[in-house]
Amino acid sequence: MREIKFRQFVWNEDDGQSAGVLLSWEELLQEKDESVSVIFKNTFSNASPLMQYTGLTDKNGRKIYERDVLKRRVHVVMYGTDLNEWVDEIVEVEWREDYAGFFVGERPLYAEVGATIDRSTLCSCTQFEIIGNVFENPELLEVNEK
Repeated sequence: MREIKFRQFVWNEDDGQSAGVLLSWEELLQEKDESVSVIFKNTFSNASPLMQYTGLTDKNGRKIYERDVLKRRVHVVMYGTDLNEWVDEIVEVEWREDYAGFFVGERPLYAEVGATIDRSTLCSCTQFEIIGNVFENPELLEVNEK
């Protein structure tokens, strides 16, 4: 049976500095201030949207959620040239409404998460690992956009 879980990042204002905490599904269910139905129906200025568990794990066995940032290394080789190097690929896990599934870029997450061959280039690669999420570590994606 598929495991249905969510999590949420909540910012706490403390001494003028923004800090936050990632609430697990179990913590959301036990939340004293709000009922789960209120959390599902509303958005709060101090909380991220709910992030759904994808049902998949990274190379370290950690559960992958929507809006997680994943990293893998791809061995890029261009025959007939001197290009032969390992490069970092950093991607965000997103829900694609048009395909009703979780994607990394234009590729379905389920097809990429355990792969050791990059399907678009046929180059060797490491398996994806979670390095953060867009709410706690937005700077991780900025590197990829340069």
